[in-house]
Amino acid sequence: MEECGKNQNIKKEIGGCSYLNKNCWLVKNLNYLPYKRCQYCEFKFRHCLFLQYQIISLVLLVVSFSLFIFCEKKLSALVVIVISTLIIVYGYFFNSSTEKIIKSNFSLRKTKDALKELSDSLEDKVIEQTKDIREKNKYEVKQREKLSKLAQSLEVANLRLQELDKQKTEFLSIASHQLRTPISIIKGYIELIKDGVYGKITEKTRKILSDVDTTNERLEKLVDEFLDVSRIEQGRTKFVFEVKNINDLVTSVVEELKGMAKSSGLEIDWKPGDEKIDVCMDEEKIRHVIFNFVDNAIKYTKEGTVSVSVEREGEGVNVKVKDTGFGFDKVDEANFFQKFYRGKNVEHTNVNGTGLGIYVCRQFIEKHKGRVWAKSAGLGQGSEFGFWIPKENICEE
Repeated sequence: MEECGKNQNIKKEIGGCSYLNKNCWLVKNLNYLPYKRCQYCEFKFRHCLFLQYQIISLVLLVVSFSLFIFCEKKLSALVVIVISTLIIVYGYFFNSSTEKIIKSNFSLRKTKDALKELSDSLEDKVIEQTKDIREKNKYEVKQREKLSKLAQSLEVANLRLQELDKQKTEFLSIASHQLRTPISIIKGYIELIKDGVYGKITEKTRKILSDVDTTNERLEKLVDEFLDVSRIEQGRTKFVFEVKNINDLVTSVVEELKGMAKSSGLEIDWKPGDEKIDVCMDEEKIRHVIFNFVDNAIKYTKEGTVSVSVEREGEGVNVKVKDTGFGFDKVDEANFFQKFYRGKNVEHTNVNGTGLGIYVCRQFIEKHKGRVWAKSAGLGQGSEFGFWIPKENICEE
């Protein structure tokens, strides 16, 4: 009990040094703990294990001495002493065991209380977390509802845009077809007038007719581009794949555009070599792409050279057209093959165009399972347009 006296701040709870069991008659009257085990006990006095042992021991002693007396001392004093000794020894071990049992019960109870407290705390946290989860679920449900409504609105808008795009494509197709007839008529009349069918004309009139004819050809080319776009978007473009020598195809394009390049003070550098490079392709569509690339290179180059090359790469063929012309910024590279895109600085070139020709080229190459690209080191550094197509796999299918 000296330890309890040294530490007066310990709480007066069971197990504490200042604890007194008010349920025990003995402790209540003594006002102190007669045994150390009493520090961990809450039993009433009549339920005290040590009291029960004392009563049993007393009864055994009384019975032993009674037997000794009633048997007229026939039982030797040694037997009585042995019995008494056994009771004392038993009492010692019972006392030790009782103290351990009471301490163990106290530790077990304390553990149970701690577990209950922890369980209650966890239960509170679970309830709190469940509440948070429910709130989050409500918020997510609301967000999903908003997203669903937004998705429905977008779907309606997308369907509307598809319908408008379809109407635009149909209008483009009809308008282009309707324009071809008057363009052909105009072209025919120009040729008749120039040939003198309607009478002799002056050189001044002939020059005016030539200018009108050039404009008419530009308009015809524009209508053809509109028709190509319309057919592509409607899926009506037909492809006929055959194995052809691509060097021969490039040579025919270069020969056709050589005069145009010469009149612009340019040279076309093209060396086909002796090697025959057969490629599975739609000859008309690939010719259109090569013609467009070389034609644009001539238009956007004031002086220098336009170089054309064909080389094998892996399971396919590269066709590259390089020039020493205006060039373009990096930002244009990814956008050049978009519909109606002509580049940021094209207004400084004084070259007419719609941006549809290059778009049509990309569509034709992709139908060949190939790829297109546009490269430039920057403004004034020239440019490179090219494409890669596989040599055989389309025809094998």
